[in-house]
Amino acid sequence: MNLIHKKIPSSKVGAKIVEWYSCILSSSYTEATLLKHEVEQMLKTMEEDDKILAYFSLVEYRHNNILDKSSKNEPLDGSFKFVETKMDHYLKYLYYFISGQDEFNNQKYRTSIKTFRKAERLLEYVKDETEEADFLGYMGYAYYRINQYLLSLSYLEQAETAFRRLKVINNAVNNKQVIGAIYVELKQIFFSLKTKT
Repeated sequence: MNLIHKKIPSSKVGAKIVEWYSCILSSSYTEATLLKHEVEQMLKTMEEDDKILAYFSLVEYRHNNILDKSSKNEPLDGSFKFVETKMDHYLKYLYYFISGQDEFNNQKYRTSIKTFRKAERLLEYVKDETEEADFLGYMGYAYYRINQYLLSLSYLEQAETAFRRLKVINNAVNNKQVIGAIYVELKQIFFSLKTKT
C-alpha cells in the first residue's frame, strides 16, 4: 500500500522557528533545544521553501553559538550579554517578517502590519533584492486587506518595479493585478460617493 505523506506548509514551520528563536532570545535554552528538535522533524516533510531553510540555518547557528558558550563557561542565565551583530539584525528582520506572514495567513491583517512595520525598520540588513521586493509586496497586500489603498499602492508599485527589474515576472504580474484591483475599487468608491451627492 502506497501512503502519500502530506507536506507541512512552510509558514507553519516558519512560525515554529520564530517560537524557537524567541526562546533563544529569552534564554530559555531547555525549551529552545526541544523546539529545535521539533523543527528538525518538521523540516523532513516541509514543502520546499528556501527562505525557511535559510532562516533555520541562521537560527541553528545562533542556537549552537550560544549553547557552546554556555557549556564552555558558566551558565548564561543572568550573566550573558547579548551583543547584536549584522546577522542578529537580519535574524530579527526574518523573525518579524515570518511572524507577520503567519498573522497574514491567519487573516489577522492589522497585527500582521504592526509586525511587518517592525521588520521594515530592519530592511537595511536584507542584502537580497528579491527578498526586499517580496517584503514590499506583502506590506502592500496587508494594507490592501484593511482598505488602506494609497499605502497599499505605494508598496505594491515598488514591489512590482523591483520584480520587473529582477526579471521575476510572475511576482511582478501578481503585484500588477492587485494594483489593478485597487484602481477598480477606488473608481467604484468614487462613483458611489458622486451619486450620493
